[in-house]
Amino acid sequence: LADKFMRMAEQSDGRIRKVDDFASQLNITPKYLSSILKETLNCRPSTVIQLFTMKAIEQRLRFTDMTMQEIANDLNFPNASFFGKYFKEHAGMTPMEYRNKYHKRT
Repeated sequence: LADKFMRMAEQSDGRIRKVDDFASQLNITPKYLSSILKETLNCRPSTVIQLFTMKAIEQRLRFTDMTMQEIANDLNFPNASFFGKYFKEHAGMTPMEYRNKYHKRT
């Protein structure tokens, strides 16, 4: 189940960010999913989800010219403001600061 969750989290490409949604797809409770991951990977499902979400955001900021609104929409954030707050909370900088620092111009 842990492997299946990891594959699902990676394939969601940051678009699904709720442990409950993954647990539901796996037909188990969020609590059981948490205990499986704690036991097998020594981490929480939310940590794995956050990792894949940040990877998806960073990919778009670095390798596309999508606007912040387009990225927010693509990754199912409710709005660009929430997207910006989420990114800053986890990356320590705004999405624009990240893009200016790491964007690969073609």
